[in-house]
Amino acid sequence: MILKFVQVCWRGRDLYLIAKDIYIRQTIDNRGNVLLALISVLVITYLGYWLLRVSKRLPETALTEICWGSAAKEYAPLPKQIWTFWHDSHPPQVVRECIAGWQRLNPDYQITLVTRDSIGQYINNLPTNFTEVHITKQADWLRLALLEKYGGIWLDSSILLTQSLDSWLSRYSSESNNSFIGFYLARHNTDASSPLLENWFLAAKQGDPFIKDWFAAFNHNTFELGTDRYLQQLRQQGKLATYQQGFDTPEYHTMHVMAQELLHAPAAQSKYRLTLIKAEDLAFKLQHYSQWRRRRLFWRLLVGNDPNAPALIKLRGGERRKLEWYLKHKLYARNSLIGQQLTQNQ
Repeated sequence: MILKFVQVCWRGRDLYLIAKDIYIRQTIDNRGNVLLALISVLVITYLGYWLLRVSKRLPETALTEICWGSAAKEYAPLPKQIWTFWHDSHPPQVVRECIAGWQRLNPDYQITLVTRDSIGQYINNLPTNFTEVHITKQADWLRLALLEKYGGIWLDSSILLTQSLDSWLSRYSSESNNSFIGFYLARHNTDASSPLLENWFLAAKQGDPFIKDWFAAFNHNTFELGTDRYLQQLRQQGKLATYQQGFDTPEYHTMHVMAQELLHAPAAQSKYRLTLIKAEDLAFKLQHYSQWRRRRLFWRLLVGNDPNAPALIKLRGGERRKLEWYLKHKLYARNSLIGQQLTQNQ
């Protein structure tokens, strides 16, 4: 009798342990399901918020401009000539599509793609050490040399146009009568009296005094003095931080630094007359409203097609290279901003 009682108790203990184990597992599973559900809700909420941000319609384009300098007005027309550069005769797809868009939207402009092998057709007397400097410095020199000699418009080869240049540029070239039109980058501008000039878009009439002085400074400081010595001199004089403003790579942005040096010269205001447009209002409008985050930018390019997209979009180096990957794998919507550009270029 006692033995039987013990056996029953032992079996009861086993049943208890089994029941306890099942209960614990169910509890863990329930907690796991709750946790999984919570994570799912958070992920869906985040994605919804993200999509809401990137899908929000852009405001209509309104350009902020600065008229800098008080030199006499120039009434000569701006040449309908577009210059650009790629180091060889086989540019990547993004560059080819950008240039095809320029041709489609600006049929009354002459468009010239200069390569490293064809520079001599347009510019003589290259610096003797021209091929020794980085390709970006060669491109910087070339844009100034071409505009100083011929005038016209310089576009970096990674600029995408969604409308003709005249849809916005004619206002400045006809009304302001300035011989130089460019962009300034407000997000890195730390000195309101000296706009931080960009160099990926430059429009100038032949013989423009600012382009002429910029070219002379670039020639001397890059090819005669040398970039490192030039920047070191500015450091020793305590001027580099002033000219550099918000850029953190003066070695790369040497051309920008030289422009600041010219604008800080005592007679600059009376010597030059510049029309400068805020880059975040046009060329960097997509980046600005994407909070300068690449995934948001590419959603707007590859999926969205905002009716208020800017007429001119500047793709920076890393953005262009990433876009190459998306195009190679055909990862874009047909009706997106990029998709429509590709279709219209065919």
